[in-house]
Amino acid sequence: DITASARFDGSMNVDMNEISMNLVPFPQANYLIPAIAPLYSPKIPQQRHLDAIFSDVFSNTNQLCKVDLRKGTFLSCALLVRGDVQVSDVRRNIDKLSDNTNFIYWNKDGWKTGLGSVPPVKQKYSVLSLANTTCIK
Repeated sequence: DITASARFDGSMNVDMNEISMNLVPFPQANYLIPAIAPLYSPKIPQQRHLDAIFSDVFSNTNQLCKVDLRKGTFLSCALLVRGDVQVSDVRRNIDKLSDNTNFIYWNKDGWKTGLGSVPPVKQKYSVLSLANTTCIK
């Protein structure tokens, strides 16, 4: 998902340089926590609603590192979305997520979004989250 913008067309593709530049405000705070939704097995395909996928990407079960995001402060977060998703869908879900995430006081709107139009195989859409957070000590 992270290289999808280089491989496929999209309305708001994100370059790898943009991610590293926008997500790491300080060189000492550069631990990006990846999460992906939906996690699925090709043997058990499941279709989740888009709003549920945005919530899933912030749950502990979808983190690719064993951390608890609720115990840290977000410095910034990138959401890279693949599939037939509109900017309004992303904005609506970011507004919902903003209520439940603890962003640092000087960067309350620290979201970076990317939209790729090609979904993963056998999926309608997916969301990759790269969170720069203080939950790793």
